[in-house]
Amino acid sequence: MKTDTFTIEERFGPNLYAFLKNDGVNHIDSLGLMKYAEIEEMRKHAESEVSKECCKCSSPGIKLYIDLTGFATGTAITGLAIPRHERGCVYKIKYFFWTCYDSWAENANQNRGPGAFASREVGWTEVSHNTFTKNYSPGAWVGYALGVAPQPIDPGNGRQVAMEAAAFAIVCGNDGHKHAIKVPVLQELVFYWSRLHRDWENDPAVNPDMHQK
Repeated sequence: MKTDTFTIEERFGPNLYAFLKNDGVNHIDSLGLMKYAEIEEMRKHAESEVSKECCKCSSPGIKLYIDLTGFATGTAITGLAIPRHERGCVYKIKYFFWTCYDSWAENANQNRGPGAFASREVGWTEVSHNTFTKNYSPGAWVGYALGVAPQPIDPGNGRQVAMEAAAFAIVCGNDGHKHAIKVPVLQELVFYWSRLHRDWENDPAVNPDMHQK
């Protein structure tokens, strides 16, 4: 059986143990999640490669951003990162998604005090396209809200799931070379659990993304 190492090589080079900090005994990645620092590392690696390539664009300057929308079906929530490309030449966009549940799953030692937010430094998932779907059940997260008064967003209320996205794009720069740039994502989504129907409500709340890096 051959293991597909393309994603690891793209992110870290040929070292197959880099994602475990070169220590496969004391570090594990059972959830397959990423840190935000790894996304930035990927972007910088892409920049070092593509900036060697020349390009020519009839529409100079880049105006590109991401609209995040989504829906729910049963216990599954889905996010769609929709690119809004108004100016410039864009060759490729790489997408990543985050949820508060995944952030807490990856690092359960975060501050759980009133008004605290799940860390955006952990809990990211790399996707091959611009969509993300995953099943979540508040029943598995009873301890998520213990001793904490309900908050408007995570982590005070385990019956809400906040979702965000991140992206970087390969574009043609004004200097005639390709570059890997961060793409602004304008919203975050909040899905609400229906106790009556025991599923996520289909229409998530849309909030300005206050955590955008």
